[in-house]
Amino acid sequence: MERLLQNINAYINYLNKQCKLNTSIHFSGGRLEHIPSQYLPILLKYNSHANPYCMNVKSTTEMKSKCMLSQKNILTSQRQAGFCRKCHAGVCEFIGPIFENGNMVGFVAVSGYKEEKEIPVELCEVLVPPLCSMVEQFFVKCVENGGSEYNLMLQYLNEYHTNTTLEEVSKYLGRSKSSISHMFKKSSGMSVREYCNHLKLEDARRILLNTDKSVTEITYDVGFRDVSYFVHLFKNKYGVSPLRYRKDLCK
Repeated sequence: MERLLQNINAYINYLNKQCKLNTSIHFSGGRLEHIPSQYLPILLKYNSHANPYCMNVKSTTEMKSKCMLSQKNILTSQRQAGFCRKCHAGVCEFIGPIFENGNMVGFVAVSGYKEEKEIPVELCEVLVPPLCSMVEQFFVKCVENGGSEYNLMLQYLNEYHTNTTLEEVSKYLGRSKSSISHMFKKSSGMSVREYCNHLKLEDARRILLNTDKSVTEITYDVGFRDVSYFVHLFKNKYGVSPLRYRKDLCK
């Protein structure tokens, strides 16, 4: 099972870095609940669109709700083969369905295109199905376990960490803020806010290395509202300022 997960991880990195396909994986809540918690963080790294535009779109509650509905509509469509579509925010993407027992329980998205004609459809039709197949094999090997609420919490935060609150997470799971806070701290060792900041800093690191955006632009793209606070957190996590980090790694 660990080897299969390593292969999935390596293949997604290949699609993202070598093939320049902005690839993410999305799951239904019902399927997500039964992935063993020790494996979940590896998959959730790829559970949200990494481009700055999508991060920014999710910074408002209204657009965040539309994103959730849009993904739900894909899952309920039960499409049997890959297809292209334009999301509610105007982003075009290729969708590869993931099945379990004949039901669509997730999908792979190659996203970030302004027009459908820009999508490299032939390339996606060749490279996306093997990833879908590996994820389906992984689901077959998964054993149902406890901690499903924690899994759902992780998925929600990985997808919507740009701008979310403990209150929104508690409403999503139908639990009190105190119980959510206690459960998350016990399972992860971090508060919800600390975990969201960790994800935002990872987003910032990727944008720094893959774009020439300014530190101010990146600050707001990833969900921070204070540049000095962002720089302070970045230096604490990576040991150098954002600009020094970019300079050292992009030599």
